[in-house]
Amino acid sequence: MRLHLLAQVLSLTALALATGAHAQSGNATPAQIRYQQDLQICDGEPTADGRMRCKRDAQAEYNKALGLAASPPAVTPVAAAPVCGDCGRVIAVHEVEREGHAGALGTIAGGVLGAALGHQVGGGFGKSLATAAGAAGGVYAGRALEERANRAVVWVVSVRFPDGSTQDFDFPNNPGFRAGNTVRRMENSIALP
Repeated sequence: MRLHLLAQVLSLTALALATGAHAQSGNATPAQIRYQQDLQICDGEPTADGRMRCKRDAQAEYNKALGLAASPPAVTPVAAAPVCGDCGRVIAVHEVEREGHAGALGTIAGGVLGAALGHQVGGGFGKSLATAAGAAGGVYAGRALEERANRAVVWVVSVRFPDGSTQDFDFPNNPGFRAGNTVRRMENSIALP
């Protein structure tokens, strides 16, 4: 049935062009006349699905006649994304062991414990010397023990910013950044934009 309709359209178009029917319809072009004839034929299709396919085909033929089918679709310009002034690129991620800081607690506790142990040695002036030496050794040992107890492993992420500056950011756990990631500076830290 479709071939029959197409043959009918072609014959009607040829007839219209031969008789000058386009002159009777005012400013209508042959493509417009053919399109209108195609739409009338589509109305004769028995099903809605058939009518829709016929109308789509008629529209495609009309577009082809106008030369629209070959032209590329219009491109809408897209505004460029705003430049992120606080963004940079990760250049390195590595683990670093940071030395702990000793406070007064380790120093005092070590001194007291060292003095108590030194006091257990000797007698008289030797006992006083042992107590002082124990206190001094205890201060040193207490300070070293507290520094070791406060030692921490941190993740350091190095970021280079567009102005050429580089800054390191410390994280207590693996932050999941990789070299090449783009990140945004947020106060004293960074995050993915």
